[in-house]
Amino acid sequence: MALHGAVYGQNFGDVLIQALFYSCFAKVLPLRVSLPFASPGFLGDFNETVLHIHGQSPAACEDLALACWGPGGYFGERPFQKAEWHQRLRIFHGQFLTFLRQHSLPSVVYGVGVGPLTDDESREFVRQSLSSASHVFVRDAQSCREAIGLDIGPDKISVTPDAIFLLTLEDVPAAVLEKYARMFAIGDGRRKIGLHLPDISGESDAAMERAVDCIESVAGDYDAMDFYLIADGPYQEGQSTALREKLRRVPNISVVQYRGVLDLVGAISCLDTVVTTKLHVGLCSFVLGRLPVSIYQHPKVLEQYKELGIAEQCCSIAAMNAEWFNEAFERAVDFRKGILDTEIAARRGAAMRDIRRAASLINSDAR
Repeated sequence: MALHGAVYGQNFGDVLIQALFYSCFAKVLPLRVSLPFASPGFLGDFNETVLHIHGQSPAACEDLALACWGPGGYFGERPFQKAEWHQRLRIFHGQFLTFLRQHSLPSVVYGVGVGPLTDDESREFVRQSLSSASHVFVRDAQSCREAIGLDIGPDKISVTPDAIFLLTLEDVPAAVLEKYARMFAIGDGRRKIGLHLPDISGESDAAMERAVDCIESVAGDYDAMDFYLIADGPYQEGQSTALREKLRRVPNISVVQYRGVLDLVGAISCLDTVVTTKLHVGLCSFVLGRLPVSIYQHPKVLEQYKELGIAEQCCSIAAMNAEWFNEAFERAVDFRKGILDTEIAARRGAAMRDIRRAASLINSDAR
C-alpha cells in the first residue's frame, strides 16, 4: 500500500494519526506499506510509533497494489501565508496524485479535513484527488460540505471520527507512563496543567501578553497547581525556554523535553488538562478523558471541537480574552474523569468500522 498525507516533517499530530491509521488498517488488511514522499524524519518517527502500536515495524513495499490518502488536514488552507501553502499543496501532494495515475493504483481517502480553499487551482487539484478515490472519509461535517462543494457526490462521502480516536493508553509503553507518573508526582493532590503555545510564539507581542496574563491569572486563582511546558516536535527547546521566561511569575512551572510521539502521549495522559494551540495535542487530551483548552490559529481546530460538542473550549488567538480563558480553564480543571469514556469508546468503534469499510472498498478495487 502506498500511504500519503502531511508526511514532510516531524509534527506530533501528523505522525501519530498516520501511525494509528496504518496500525489499525494493517490488522484488518495485512499489507506492507510505502510512504513514497515522506521525509526521513517523518519516516523514522512513523516506523518507531508503528512498532509500539502495532507490535512490529512496518515492512517496506515496492510492489504496490493500492493507495490511501491518509488522515490529516492537508486539504484545507491555513489562515496565513496562503500563497506559499497553495503552492506546496499542488507541488508536494501533486506528486502523490501523479504517482497514483502513473501506477494505476486504486485509492481511498481516509480521515481528511477538506477546506477552506480559496484558490481555484487548489480547489481543482483537491477535486481531482477526491474524485479519483473509491470513497472519501472526512473527519467533520464542514469537510463533508466542502467536498460536496467540489462536486464530489454525497453518496461517495462519509463522516468518520478523527483518526486520533484510534488511540488507547495501551499504545503507550508502560515505562513511559511510569516515568511521567513519577516526574509529575501523580497522586500528590496537586493539579497538573500542560501548556503548549507554539503558535502564539509566532504571533504579535500583544497576543503573547494576553496569553501570559490569562495564565498568570488562573495560576493565582488556584492553589496546589503545577504547570508543564510541553512541545509537539523536536527543536522547540528555544520556544519553551522563552515562554518559561515570560511566565516567570507563575510558580511551579517546568519544561518537559520532547522525546517522541508516544512519549508525549504518555505525558499528556498524566496531565489534568492542556492549554494548547494545536489540534491533536488537544484531541489527544480529550481521547484520554480530559477536557482541553484550545487557543487556535487554524479554523480546522474549531470544526473538530464543534464535532465533539465542546466548541466552548475553543477560541481563536485573536479573540482570546481573560473572561473566556478563565471559564474554559475552570471547566477543564473541574472536569470529572471517566465521564467521556462511553462517548470515546463509541467514536473509536465508529473509526474502526470505517477502517474496515475502507479496507474492503480498496481491496475490492485492487482485485
